[in-house]
Amino acid sequence: MTEESILPERRRSVRFRAAKPATRLVGRDSLPCLMRDFSAGGARLRLENPGIVPDDFELRIGHANPRPCRIVWRAQHQLGIAFVDRAN
Repeated sequence: MTEESILPERRRSVRFRAAKPATRLVGRDSLPCLMRDFSAGGARLRLENPGIVPDDFELRIGHANPRPCRIVWRAQHQLGIAFVDRAN
């Protein structure tokens, strides 16, 4: 058995695999990353150094308008993010 088959599913939304280019917007800086999967509530990003990303930032997926995000977990070269309502 793998670890994935043992752990219960905790996500509220169905997650879809992806390989979409995205851009993290931090202040005046725009830093490229790759969205590996996503759902209505968040996404998993692949990037070179997840340690330098602040907990709150905006993410532009493709040419869409940026979405505010909050980091929920960090791992080597990956971030789990939640999309945040602009009212929060």
